[in-house]
Amino acid sequence: AYDGNDTAVVTGAVLVGNSTTDIDGKFIGTEAVTLNGGTAGTFASKNVGAGQGVTTTMTLGGSDAGNYTLNTQPTLSGTITAKALTMTGSSAPSKVYDGNRLASVTLGALSGEVAGETLGASTVLGTFNSKDVLSANTVTAVYTLVNGLNGELASNYSLANDSLASTITAKSVGSETVTASGAAANYSSANVGTYNGVVVTYTLGNGSNGGLASNYSLAAGSATGVITAKDVSIASGSVSGKVYDGNTGAVVTAGGLSGLVVGENLGTTTAVGTFASQNVGTRNVTAAYTLTDGANLASNYNLLNPTETLSATITAKGLSVTAPSIASKKYDGTTAAGVVTVGTLSGFVGSETVTAAGAAANYSSANVGSYNSSVTYALGNGLNGGLASNYSLAAGSATGVITAKDLVV
Repeated sequence: AYDGNDTAVVTGAVLVGNSTTDIDGKFIGTEAVTLNGGTAGTFASKNVGAGQGVTTTMTLGGSDAGNYTLNTQPTLSGTITAKALTMTGSSAPSKVYDGNRLASVTLGALSGEVAGETLGASTVLGTFNSKDVLSANTVTAVYTLVNGLNGELASNYSLANDSLASTITAKSVGSETVTASGAAANYSSANVGTYNGVVVTYTLGNGSNGGLASNYSLAAGSATGVITAKDVSIASGSVSGKVYDGNTGAVVTAGGLSGLVVGENLGTTTAVGTFASQNVGTRNVTAAYTLTDGANLASNYNLLNPTETLSATITAKGLSVTAPSIASKKYDGTTAAGVVTVGTLSGFVGSETVTAAGAAANYSSANVGSYNSSVTYALGNGLNGGLASNYSLAAGSATGVITAKDLVV
């Protein structure tokens, strides 16, 4: 590093012995020859710089030095780096808020120059870490060294930046006041959303304590505005009853909307209905409504009553059956019909089944003959969740026969 002189330290300079010819540049190995001045050199300049030439004044020594000559000095170069200085005692006084980060710095004492040298007064640029009162707490001081009055070069030295503690205090305002009213520019869209960078312009009015609007100006600013969804309501809907189909789905028709912006229309409201149970009976139905786009956007509205409870009836599903048969009977003096054999049932939901038992109405006479009789059915619970109450089976008819009773003589 810079020390104010041009002295250089040289290393690695040696003489090589054990000569074998008279032109190899070596000395005879048995003779006493040494190298004087092999560790000292002189820089071309004492000042900071890279790749400076270094000269040497090496000579031969030893009792046999007279037998030799040193024809050349080595070609050398070296670098002188800047000497680091120290600044102690610098300070950054607090300032009143002014909207920028510039800071004043009071210089401390500079030390570390080479003996006999003195640089000129350093200049400094101070910068707060923030322009704001709450977050400003540090000033970075960047120093610039100045050449001395007696030829001392600032470039021969370096001085690191400082980090100084400081603050920004709030700015007091006078007692005059004016009023301000703001007007925001139109949003880029009329739809629900957040709109950033909306220009706000101000109109000043005279205030108190002599504050005249004409003495002040207020630049336009920007703000963020939000359009939220408009609340709407839906009138009570209606639900249709259905024949048992094994599921809870219900067909709901939505009521009309109220509260839309004048002149706007949405699409048909989506209505989803769900019976409280899939089985036959009068059941509550939960209706859920969803707004849909039409000529205007559904996202601009909020439905206040998106669900309601309605009521509807699930009726039994009618089954079909193939023709029943009535067993013949011997005359017994009564009109009771024979045993009914039920035909094959069909029309179930999915894999459900129910059972069926048939009963024939009494014949019109107890006498021998053929009689057409009405057949009614009684259903019973079956397999795979089949409940008799979810199905119905209409009455049918069949022909029964009373045959003569055998007598013995």
